[in-house]
Amino acid sequence: MGLGPLVRFVSAGNVENRRLRVTFQRRFFGLMFSGGVVLGILIFLVAASGTLPSAVLHATPLPACSSNAGFPCLLGPNLEIVTAPTGSLWAGTGFCAGGTSTYNTNATEPGFSASGIGCTGSGGTGSVSETGALNLEALNGYAIDDISGSITCGTTGGDVLTLNNNSLVLTCPTETSAGMTGAVSNEITFAPVPTLTLDSGLANTSTATGSFTLSALSFNISLVNTPEPGSLILLSSGLAALGFLKRKVLQN
Repeated sequence: MGLGPLVRFVSAGNVENRRLRVTFQRRFFGLMFSGGVVLGILIFLVAASGTLPSAVLHATPLPACSSNAGFPCLLGPNLEIVTAPTGSLWAGTGFCAGGTSTYNTNATEPGFSASGIGCTGSGGTGSVSETGALNLEALNGYAIDDISGSITCGTTGGDVLTLNNNSLVLTCPTETSAGMTGAVSNEITFAPVPTLTLDSGLANTSTATGSFTLSALSFNISLVNTPEPGSLILLSSGLAALGFLKRKVLQN
């Protein structure tokens, strides 16, 4: 018997083995690629969800903001008041001091409010000129992109009372009689930022026949989730590497 049939048999076996090996490799790397895509997407979604620990670390957990808490403190899980408020407005030492403070600890719309302020003036008395600053920092992959505010107040006889926070301006409505109030609200949006200083001012212009009344105010900070660029780069690089590896295997 010649060697021809044996050579053909061996060659056919080699071809079959190679076909099986390539099929296995295709299926194996196909599963790896699919699994890598799913894993990469899961990692990205977890990072984007804001459930990962903040890059800002503290030696001890921060207390929740309250009338008795020190600073820094947490206004909800994703916003920190970094330092003690400055100025008479937030320190509660100005002409319009008083009232009851309430802290809103919503995860994406935290804020604070004051009610029962009872700040009034008439006949050119009660000059108001107060300022304050509040340093804020977003945590856990969030950023600040919006400030909204509301004020309950009223003026008569040409008096003007205005509260501003950065470029957010709230002007009290003109009422028909002293002591009457109405609610005014406004909102500003901007490109997301990790930190923000809330520069505030409360001021009035008095007339001999006018009056003003301030009874309540509130502010909310809107937080938006902003995945870190590193997470996007890691996901893209991993998927690109898996795709390149799969293509090289399929070409062999």
